[in-house]
Amino acid sequence: MIIDQRKLIAKNYMKGWFTIDLVSIFPFEYMMVNASGSNDLNGMAKVARIGRMYKLVKLTRLFRVLKIYKAKNNFF
Repeated sequence: MIIDQRKLIAKNYMKGWFTIDLVSIFPFEYMMVNASGSNDLNGMAKVARIGRMYKLVKLTRLFRVLKIYKAKNNFF
């Protein structure tokens, strides 16, 4: 089915991919400029590690839940 109504296309885009596209065009190197005006590459590396830290936290929660589940099954 082909949709050619611009309003429907725009609404669908705004609900879905707009925020991802907006964040992707933001120049993150400007966030990493410190008070002296030089780029802080260590700061950029820290920002890149946030995603991996989130995955690690989720994995830790999973291990905790599995440990509780295993402990409950040993009682029965």
